Amino acid sequence: MNMKRILLAGILVIAFGICGCGNKEKIDSNEKFSAEGISEIVLDISSWNLKVMASSDDKVHIACEGKVEDDRDMQVVQKDGKLMVQQDDDTDKNLAEQFSFGEAGKIILYIPKDNAFSLAINNGSGEMELEAVSISTLSLNNQSGYITMSDFIAESAKIKSLSGDIKITDASCTDSNINTESAYVTMKNTITAIRLDHRLCRWFG
Repeated sequence: MNMKRILLAGILVIAFGICGCGNKEKIDSNEKFSAEGISEIVLDISSWNLKVMASSDDKVHIACEGKVEDDRDMQVVQKDGKLMVQQDDDTDKNLAEQFSFGEAGKIILYIPKDNAFSLAINNGSGEMELEAVSISTLSLNNQSGYITMSDFIAESAKIKSLSGDIKITDASCTDSNINTESAYVTMKNTITAIRLDHRLCRWFG
């Protein structure tokens, strides 16, 4: 009897979640900003796939594609030298409203390759990819999902991931700190002084 109740409760949660997804609004935006005057880029988002690439010009481009409860939930704001991508996270939502079904949203950030930005990323879960960029400092906090970095240059990098493999290739970082509980960490052709904090981690050089 208890097992039947658990199964019924699970079915109801999934049903409510699917209904809730139908009410979400689709966003598809592409904004660009002058790199002059920007010293820090902050992405404080819920659970999105993210790709950071070199821009083909001297502008910062942010492309967002996905679904949110309200198009006002995803905001791009430039203020006091900081460019912020923010997603409101209502912790009062019930369990069904927090479920996400189907393909995750995607954000692509294009930055001029030789600008010394400070980049901070705080994401719930999703695939992270950084390619052909040069920044001053990186702070990346991701609960789950693969993290891939290639042709990457930074003065310092702090990467935290509860789970999800981390792969760094052809990179240079003066000082780096990788913190993970359960992941494979792979580094190839990378120059760095590294501090590695982990519980269940397999290291490949």
